[in-house]
Amino acid sequence: MYFTEALAVLVRRWYVVLICGIAVTGGLFLAVKEVPTQYQASGEVLLLLPPTATGKGTPSNPYLNLQPGLTTMATITASELNSKPVHREVEKAGFTSDYAIGVSPDTGPLLLVTVKDIAPEEAAATRDEVIRRVTQQLDTLQRGLEVPETQRVYSRRSDSSRPAEAVPGAKIRACAVIGGGGLVATILIVFLVDRIARRFRRRRTAEQVEPDPAETEEHHRLKLARSVSDVDVDVDDDRRPGKARDAAR
Repeated sequence: MYFTEALAVLVRRWYVVLICGIAVTGGLFLAVKEVPTQYQASGEVLLLLPPTATGKGTPSNPYLNLQPGLTTMATITASELNSKPVHREVEKAGFTSDYAIGVSPDTGPLLLVTVKDIAPEEAAATRDEVIRRVTQQLDTLQRGLEVPETQRVYSRRSDSSRPAEAVPGAKIRACAVIGGGGLVATILIVFLVDRIARRFRRRRTAEQVEPDPAETEEHHRLKLARSVSDVDVDVDDDRRPGKARDAAR
């Protein structure tokens, strides 16, 4: 089917397009109204060594003393906090927001914490709890290895406790699904209705053109009866006396 033919079908069944368009518009309105807004709270935690890590007599700037080992420790910490047991612990503590923690690429030992929830306060609270657990996990890892105080890694929060921000992605995705699905469904319904209507119209036309078998049989019976009557009339005429005399003459 060519584009012009498809367009003609859509124009011919405009009422179906109108009904489907109203339904899709209603679905979009409900999606915007009912789909909850997602909020995202993010935080950053930097792992540093103390200034005296290079010696008390030659202290150094912790920001300039970033070593590859700090990135390794950040990766281990993120892996531990992303594990299912820790997720369950956080949830049991009353922080039910979804969170993820990872190491920022090409930035060194910088942990990125991302939390999503439909309640901005819950998202911010879960972020703060995860950041607190980062410090706790660092202490646990180093205490088990008896790391000396001069080499003990500590965490520094580099964000300013920003509030959770609205993320319109959920509503946009819902509207995209409803809009795309509604468009496809409208086209399919229009072509289905058009096919059914044309098939019904052809059937009605065929019924009007084709004679009824019952009527045809009745017509044939009447025609046969008329033929028999004509034969009887001819026979009766031949038996009349006048015709016999005329024939003798």
